[in-house]
Amino acid sequence: MVWNQQVITGFQDGRYSEPHLPEGIYADLREGMNMYDQLIKDLQAVQGRVHQWLDRYFPEYTMIFSKWEGDSSLQVLKMGLFPDEIAGTDEMTILAEIRKKVKRGVGLKKIRQLKEAARHSIGIH
Repeated sequence: MVWNQQVITGFQDGRYSEPHLPEGIYADLREGMNMYDQLIKDLQAVQGRVHQWLDRYFPEYTMIFSKWEGDSSLQVLKMGLFPDEIAGTDEMTILAEIRKKVKRGVGLKKIRQLKEAARHSIGIH
């Protein structure tokens, strides 16, 4: 094996370090932090995909629901309707779907805004 002159000089001068591998609970903490970091990356990827889908198919959606991650917004998204389908769906049907999870805060006014935005949506149909 051929050693690089800088590596040999570093060993001779004492400029090297031994790796420190955590043991016990510290190893568990390190593994937990690595898993947490991976979960955060995955969450950001999923959020990015949802933003991309909303921008592509129903860009006006975020004007109606400022937080797409809110309970009422998620109930509408779980219905899996495109804007033209939302425009054709009865207001009470959408409201009943939202009411399964959210009891107050969203009423017919918000549903009418959603349907109006869906009628004039510029997204892909």
